[in-house]
Amino acid sequence: MNIKKTSLIIASRILQGLGMGVSVSSAALAIGLLYFMNESIKYIWAGCCILGMVGGYYIYKFAVLKIYDDAYNRN
Repeated sequence: MNIKKTSLIIASRILQGLGMGVSVSSAALAIGLLYFMNESIKYIWAGCCILGMVGGYYIYKFAVLKIYDDAYNRN
């Protein structure tokens, strides 16, 4: 395994972790805000958290489809 392929795999794993971390923390924050906050602004904050979940998913998707697959499809 050459250095470029190894570095692409490592970068992919780091970005996958980052994407899943953003998604899970946003989901937990959205659930916490909806259950424990009594103000009406909680729905706006929960909506922002859902956008964070979608953003984290796209970071993860990019890491898997572009970086990880490119590491194995290169000669």
